[in-house]
Amino acid sequence: MEAAVMAAAAETCADCGARRPRYVSITLGIWLCNRCYGIHRSIGAHVTRTKCVGLDTWSPQELHRMKSIGNERAASYWESSVPAGYSRPGPASGNEEVENWIRDKYERKLFCPRDSAPPTVPEFQEKSSVSGSTTRSQGQAAKFNLPYPKLHPLPPPPKSEADDEEFGSFIQAPS
Repeated sequence: MEAAVMAAAAETCADCGARRPRYVSITLGIWLCNRCYGIHRSIGAHVTRTKCVGLDTWSPQELHRMKSIGNERAASYWESSVPAGYSRPGPASGNEEVENWIRDKYERKLFCPRDSAPPTVPEFQEKSSVSGSTTRSQGQAAKFNLPYPKLHPLPPPPKSEADDEEFGSFIQAPS
């Protein structure tokens, strides 16, 4: 995935504000944390189609869509008429509160203008190769290469003599 897409847009989740989102809604052009990603998936692809930043393959059109919309532009539409004093959920909010917020925003469309369409994306213009360099063709895809947190292996569980006595005959191969 192009670094420019990640640099500006992936600071926080569009729905709860959690830091370092690792998922997106391609349909809406927004970045999502793990919890909000799960909620979006449960809503259905007819409203929001999701992808994992590090695992899924991306088309050039999808990269273009993410660059063109992003959290800020999407919020200016989907949250344009949130009532004053309405409490938006945060990273520490309960799952039910976050799910209600997401469903109210995208499925029930309670906070967006009734007389205008969601953010649109300019037509994708495929880049041609310049002076011998190659670019991705429309059919090729990209992958993000994001650093994940370092994970440390768990120590093996302690072995007891009871394990050998109880399961020893099942584990040993016949002679």
